[in-house]
Amino acid sequence: MIKHPPCPVCTATAHTSLTTQVFRREQTGLSSYVSERYRVLFELWAPSASEVEIEFRCCDVCSLVYFSPRPSTADVDAKYRRLGGAASSSVHRPTVTPIDRERSRELFDTVQPWLATSAPEVLDFGGGTGSLMHEFVERGFGCSLVDYAPEAIPGVRRLAATMPELQGQRAFDVIVAAHVLEHVPDPPALVGQLAAALTPTGVLYVEVPMELVGGPPNLREPVTHINFFTEPSMFRMLGDAGLRVLRCWTEATIHANGRAALAVRAIASADMARSTAQTPPERSETNRLLALTGLRRSLWLAVRHPLLWQRYFRGRPFGSR
Repeated sequence: MIKHPPCPVCTATAHTSLTTQVFRREQTGLSSYVSERYRVLFELWAPSASEVEIEFRCCDVCSLVYFSPRPSTADVDAKYRRLGGAASSSVHRPTVTPIDRERSRELFDTVQPWLATSAPEVLDFGGGTGSLMHEFVERGFGCSLVDYAPEAIPGVRRLAATMPELQGQRAFDVIVAAHVLEHVPDPPALVGQLAAALTPTGVLYVEVPMELVGGPPNLREPVTHINFFTEPSMFRMLGDAGLRVLRCWTEATIHANGRAALAVRAIASADMARSTAQTPPERSETNRLLALTGLRRSLWLAVRHPLLWQRYFRGRPFGSR
């Protein structure tokens, strides 16, 4: 693990320390999922440690929240070799559930207004078996997948496990990277690879969980998510990759478990002639989110994200009627 890492998005070293969290090797009562990741932490990342203390930091330049010490690229590669590969840390059978269909419809409705062609080639990066492509397949679009998962749902072509394996041989009108960037050690490098695979008028859609309302997350384990984005840090990263950010926003979306969860979403274009839909978000927005606690947090969620309030707090999953 890297002690005192720079910001993974903008490489700045100036930061604000938020809080710390300690993980102990002899922790008991863990689920099998969490236990596997504790073994990654103490057998691969910190084999000589009896406990690991991480410090959550907020970058003073771009507002990304990350922690120190931070896993290196080699550490994350070792994690995926241990756990089996997929960017989502899980591999599912190539089937499409009712929740998958609803998530796919939501994704299609979000992306469709930005399409520059009526018959786009769509790439799902890190999407497991490609279930988010269901609606695109149903509408006759060409759909492909890059993921460690060995199989894809019907209608989706699995091309490779990683982007470098494509070697620039294909160009896509739409690339989807949903719930991927929070896992990777070098998110700007990955965004650069995705941007390079777009057609001249193509768009990149990214989505990551928003986990910073009321402060840094209380992690069950520090192995799965290592980057914590808000709108300013996402906007900065996409712009630095040479993309035109068409829209960047926070919204309650459908999680894979069927419940509503906040996510930072963005659509960016390789076509720099497109008009920018918004100005860069204020970096201070991250500080406001981190400070929302107690009643203020509940009121903010209820007013800004009523869907989250209705679905999550009432415990009613998507896909149910």
